[in-house]
Amino acid sequence: MAVADWRYEQGRCGATEFLDKLSSIRELRLAHVAVTDATLKRLAGKDKLEVLDLSGTQVTGSGLAALAKSSDL
Repeated sequence: MAVADWRYEQGRCGATEFLDKLSSIRELRLAHVAVTDATLKRLAGKDKLEVLDLSGTQVTGSGLAALAKSSDL
């Protein structure tokens, strides 16, 4: 899904709900975005995810544990 598509969808749902729709995402940069441990649970099933930037977020070690099954991350 292209950036333009996300901007279009942004008016219909919140950013975290939008993450549920991304099935084949490989790279996600959430630096300095209001991301929490709960948000990462939505990414747990994204097994194609290779790059995830969480710098400047409120994510803790317990939130990262939800991503342990993401083999390519």
